Amino acid sequence: MRKVVSLIVLLSLVCAGLILIERHGVESENRQVALFMDGTELLFRSRLTGLDLQAYLHELKVAGLYGVASHVVALRDMVPLGDIDIKAAGAEARAYAGELGLRWPTPTQTVLHVKRAELVEPLIALVKRLSGDRLETTVFGNVIYTEVPYERLRRSSLGFPADLRAAADEAGLTFMPVFSPFSGSTAAEFAHFLNTGEFGGVMFTGNRIAEDLAGSDLLQEVIARRGLTFYWLQRADTLRSYVPLDGVEDVLTDDTAIVRAYRISRAETNNPAVTPENMTARWVNSITDYNVRAIYMRPFFREPDIAFNSHYVRYLIAAVERLGLTLGSAAGFRRFFPHPLVQAGVGLGIGLLCYVLALKAKIPVVLAGLGFLGVALAQFGLFTPWALWVRLGLGLVGAVAASFAALALLREWKCPWQGYFLINLATTALALLVAAYLSDWEFIKEFHYFRGVKIQYSLPVVLFAAMLWLPRLRQLPHEVLGEVRRFGLWKSVTAVLFLGVVFYIYLLRAGHAHAIGQFELNLRFWLDEVLIARPRFKEMLVHPVLLTVLYYRHRLPRLIVEGGLVVSVIAQVSIVNSFMHLRTPLAISLLRVFHGLWLGTLFGLLAVGAVALLFKIYGAWPFTGTRRFGKR
Repeated sequence: MRKVVSLIVLLSLVCAGLILIERHGVESENRQVALFMDGTELLFRSRLTGLDLQAYLHELKVAGLYGVASHVVALRDMVPLGDIDIKAAGAEARAYAGELGLRWPTPTQTVLHVKRAELVEPLIALVKRLSGDRLETTVFGNVIYTEVPYERLRRSSLGFPADLRAAADEAGLTFMPVFSPFSGSTAAEFAHFLNTGEFGGVMFTGNRIAEDLAGSDLLQEVIARRGLTFYWLQRADTLRSYVPLDGVEDVLTDDTAIVRAYRISRAETNNPAVTPENMTARWVNSITDYNVRAIYMRPFFREPDIAFNSHYVRYLIAAVERLGLTLGSAAGFRRFFPHPLVQAGVGLGIGLLCYVLALKAKIPVVLAGLGFLGVALAQFGLFTPWALWVRLGLGLVGAVAASFAALALLREWKCPWQGYFLINLATTALALLVAAYLSDWEFIKEFHYFRGVKIQYSLPVVLFAAMLWLPRLRQLPHEVLGEVRRFGLWKSVTAVLFLGVVFYIYLLRAGHAHAIGQFELNLRFWLDEVLIARPRFKEMLVHPVLLTVLYYRHRLPRLIVEGGLVVSVIAQVSIVNSFMHLRTPLAISLLRVFHGLWLGTLFGLLAVGAVALLFKIYGAWPFTGTRRFGKR
């Protein structure tokens, strides 16, 4: 039996190593970052303030900008420029028509007033195309009455701004067309536009290709024929919601180069407290943590615009180069898909881990063996269309098991320091095993992602507590009652309530999306800037608990030691979860765990010293309800 177990362990280690080595190679190859700025906003800013757009773009090019990215200009965005006015059907449209000295529109007609002469004919043609044969259109010179719904009309567009394209070409900047499901343009129209010039790629925003996927086949054909790079724009909200693109399979081919791009909201750029320096920290974080290779910058609207944004570009370029990256056009990550047999070898290792834990928990050998057999048989699913769900299911099981296995198997180590470091090392190794099972190109690009985060956060704590306390469930109430008597009733109630609130916050923050306070956000960015890979707070704050209970396990009450070990699971969960962020490069996750370990050890030394001081003052476990000085 030992030979079989050893063979499975060796097979799993070899298979996991092969996958992780290839993944690290893929993540390390792509070292070039493309720098774009929102051209539509540059155009609007130059129009509103009278700046020379050509000079603006030229200075940004000199600063190092690679290109400008632009959506189509929706009609609603032309209103603040004074190009048009749109008044909704009803009282508003009637009042506006009266001001213009025109007859009242019907109750269903919206009023479109065109104020730039060169836009009159294109807008009349656009409205008639939107109206089709069903809706009536009436034209009074430069005023159009239309039955096209107000919101539909506001979202409509004349296409990409020609003056911006011309200025970008003159400045030598790459023009990147951006397609959004909310831009009013259809997939077919966008495909037609891509045939009108030379583009470095094409960018898609949000989680959907389009509201109407008709024309996706045309998009796929033109993107493939022209060899355009597919830039997937991930905004701040998109990165925190993790919803895969809808319709992407209709546009991409097996050869399409895909680059992850990132954009920050206009509200943040307009915040007076946000500067090029602290905004750059956001960009660097997106590059290191999210495998982003295209930065979609919003310009700052601050005087003097050109000089301010040129400094912004230079500062960001310097930060990117400090990471060892280069600037230019972005390239997609090389595709890699481990062979199902290699993945199956890793799956057997996860099954063996669960088998060992089952035996440790006193589950009958027959049941544990049947569980391992079930995992082994499930590996045949890797050769079927359901391979993704097999991997996600066993990956979740493996992540849960890896989160408390080291504590379950190694907590009795004689030397507390050896036990402390071996537990964290073993958890890291097991996390890498599970990460290998889920690693491939699609997980790195995050078209797929790890599921069941809240289960992975909560279940290990429950299972480990059950392993400790279920075997002596009958005497456990007496032990608890004894500790309450020693500790004091109100102190016990307060401690339980405090731990309950902590655990609630812990679960609330578990998952792909949760709110983060500004102070914590600033601290994260500072840690990212100083340490490159920010350690996770759960590890820094909970590692000291593990070190303390291991160090004083012979002097503390048994129940307190076990409670501390249960709390320590939180840090082990955090280690495993770091590697379940499969978009994050392996090197960054390893560095993050290392920083968490040495900082947690540093705080742990302080905790050990603090407890030693308490022992010196009280002479025993200090919270006994009766204060005593000196030794017993």
